[in-house]
Amino acid sequence: MTIYFLFCIFAILLLANFLIFRNKSLKVKIIGTVGLLAGIVVLFIAIAAVLYLTSTDPRERNAEEAARYKWLYVKNLAQTSRKIIISYTCKKENKIQKVSDTLNLTTGPYHSSQHMLPVEVGDSTYFPNNFKIQVKDSLNKFVASYNKEEFLKNAKSDDSTYRPKNKMTMNFYVLEINP
Repeated sequence: MTIYFLFCIFAILLLANFLIFRNKSLKVKIIGTVGLLAGIVVLFIAIAAVLYLTSTDPRERNAEEAARYKWLYVKNLAQTSRKIIISYTCKKENKIQKVSDTLNLTTGPYHSSQHMLPVEVGDSTYFPNNFKIQVKDSLNKFVASYNKEEFLKNAKSDDSTYRPKNKMTMNFYVLEINP
């Protein structure tokens, strides 16, 4: 592709020199050739950028972004519906943001939902400030509450054989809500 592009540029410049700048001075020929070369390079960069952006699937970009962060996976083991309220504060681009998310887990065993935490994979020291999970039943009655320490104590890994000493190193937290 690159060799073909360079060959095309050379052919266009040679043709332009013969046809357009035939009876012009050397100075005009040099300026004209440089201008044509710059225009062709800009055109090539624009075409390459458009081809790159149209060839990347947006779902693939979202999957790559999601793979950079840790996930909280909540399982409902109870026979009743549960409402999970996750709230915390985090620093994003030098601004402190309050985040609150509600996960509605339907009736029946093994219904689950996921939440992406603003913690990058591989980070074993940072966890969102004021982290709190509240569990409420279908009548909006308080069932359980977890702060950061209780959450890390009760959270499990998605791999039952993986038992880290420091649960902050896990990338995928599973919290099971029992009856």
